[in-house]
Amino acid sequence: MLSTVYQLVADGSLPMPETTHYPLADAATAIRVMSGAQHTGKLVLDIPHTGPAEWWFRRHRRRCSAATAPTSSPVAWRPGLFLAEKMAAAGCGRIVLSSRSQPTAEAAEAIERIRGLGADVVVESGDITEADTAQRLVATATATGLPVRGVLHLAAVIEDATLTNITDELVEQDWAPKVYGAWNLHTATADQPLDWFCSFSSAAALVGSPGQGAYAAANSWLDAFTWWRRAQGLPATAIAWGAWAEIGRATAMAEGGAVAIDPDEGAYAFETLLRHDRAYTGYAPITGAPWLTAFAELSPFAEAFRSTGQNIGAQANSSPSSRSCRSTSGLPGFGVCFPTRSA
Repeated sequence: MLSTVYQLVADGSLPMPETTHYPLADAATAIRVMSGAQHTGKLVLDIPHTGPAEWWFRRHRRRCSAATAPTSSPVAWRPGLFLAEKMAAAGCGRIVLSSRSQPTAEAAEAIERIRGLGADVVVESGDITEADTAQRLVATATATGLPVRGVLHLAAVIEDATLTNITDELVEQDWAPKVYGAWNLHTATADQPLDWFCSFSSAAALVGSPGQGAYAAANSWLDAFTWWRRAQGLPATAIAWGAWAEIGRATAMAEGGAVAIDPDEGAYAFETLLRHDRAYTGYAPITGAPWLTAFAELSPFAEAFRSTGQNIGAQANSSPSSRSCRSTSGLPGFGVCFPTRSA
């Protein structure tokens, strides 16, 4: 059959698709263009038929610099520090942590523990909604000559209110850390050779959450911003998380009976999604969450994912926990993961 196709193309009976050619050594550019949906037709990597050809595969960089931006409250140090420790264990040479508050005693102990892993950890206090703070973070990260290779944007303020009680001030509180923080980090790292720029979004923007309209709106902007960055050929990943157990605000939610993501599982998902360069993924527990189960049964939005939920049981033995992920047709790099656990 393939021979027939070749022949039809050769004699002009079957038109060739529109193609854009890249040399093999420039494969990274081709992949970036494809992931940003900037092309028409097919992208082709050309391999020379004669003569020498040289190209290099990017090695995993053991020495890098990363800037992270946790939120303003003392408890907000926990998710940033937890992931900073994972990055240090993976070989990140310099990590800059930022928060409006000074480190608590618990945070200071965690920072020393991270330094014990060999990472140079610097703490910069400041408001990430201010452009000068982001510029200062980058200057600190590059002070020893290491470039910034990764940005982790976790900044968030959650002020719940029903529609009748919502105010401009409340919207601004939820909006500023997510939106202004992301934009300031974007502009501050414009001349840095980033490998990744990951923003922590929320499942509230994906499936909704009572009383969190302002927070959902801020995260929706963050999700759209991620697609915009990728359209510019820049690295960008957004993960719309459900509640995490044991760290951050999600601790109270888990104690109240909500199903939460185990921190080690979340770290595994974070690293995996970055490695596979996913543009946007929703990652939230669904089994055992009554309100979310009801939502999945009634919401038109969830129609595309219902077959995914029906197949969860067949995947109950995967590690570190069962996961069901479904890509949405027409949205490259978009996926929804429903982690589940056996009883």
